Amino acid sequence: MYLASGTEATCNAHAFFVQWTIMTPIYNASLSLYYVLVVKLGWNERKLQNIRWLFHLFPVGISLGTAIAGALLDIYGNATLWCWIIPGSVYRWAFYVSFKRKKKYFDSVILCLYIITCRVLIISHTSLFCCILYVVWNIMGMCIPCHHP
Repeated sequence: MYLASGTEATCNAHAFFVQWTIMTPIYNASLSLYYVLVVKLGWNERKLQNIRWLFHLFPVGISLGTAIAGALLDIYGNATLWCWIIPGSVYRWAFYVSFKRKKKYFDSVILCLYIITCRVLIISHTSLFCCILYVVWNIMGMCIPCHHP
């Protein structure tokens, strides 16, 4: 990379954290579901305590799982603009556009993990939009204009 400083180890560490950031949209979807449960369905704190751990398990589990899998498979490296999954990797194709097999081991398991993650990101963005739209729609329905005599 132009004007880059560091080593292959720092690039791999950077790629690990870039991959780990897929947690953000999944957490946003969890938060939007929380809004629906509290604002629209009227869930109280006691009900939420039973499922609160799920709001953390899915985002952290999926993002950390794929980040660790990428590190174990040694697929991180220079991705032209930053460090991420190396170009030409089937794993990068699962997220982006290029396709060329380089690694042969653990392919089916990790490819499934990446494809599931890609689908989870699409589902999380869609559910985020739908949940927030649902909450806003219901709040707007509760707003009754004041008529002054």
